[in-house]
Amino acid sequence: MRNLTRSLCAFVAILSAGAVARGAELTTGAVLGSVATTAGKPLAGALVTVLAPSGRSTARSDASGRFTILGLSPDTYVVSVTLERYEPASATVVVLPGEHERLTFVLRPALKEIARVEAAGEAFSIGSTSDAFTVQGSQAQAGTPQASSSGLANYSRDSVQGAISNVPGVQQDSFANVIVR
Repeated sequence: MRNLTRSLCAFVAILSAGAVARGAELTTGAVLGSVATTAGKPLAGALVTVLAPSGRSTARSDASGRFTILGLSPDTYVVSVTLERYEPASATVVVLPGEHERLTFVLRPALKEIARVEAAGEAFSIGSTSDAFTVQGSQAQAGTPQASSSGLANYSRDSVQGAISNVPGVQQDSFANVIVR
């Protein structure tokens, strides 16, 4: 009788432990996935970060490019993947209780910087409504702007308007208004 009681207690304990584990499993979710190159080669060591208002977790991809993040509270997560020499990638997933979200990330090689160029100049003054331009040589000769239905092309020939219309980057609308491009 004593062995039967012990066996019955052990059986009830095993059932209770299983129920507790299943209950806990249904309150959290997981994000699973893989990281690979554009050629399909798995990438090991990629840092995978899941971020939501309810929390943040990280993991690294294994030798086969796979990662697993368990125990996530139900929420909307931004999952980002970074790895040196590759462009970062991200995705948004909704993690539900007892659910596993699966993601596949394909990382592109990062562009290599071969040179850096910086330029500074003041072609236009900030806040100024006008700027001075110098027109020299053949640009200063008045020409005939494009003909329009308004007849202003003939009116502006051999005038300042005609000279302005010959400057590179300057156009005139049908009313001879100057447009600087």
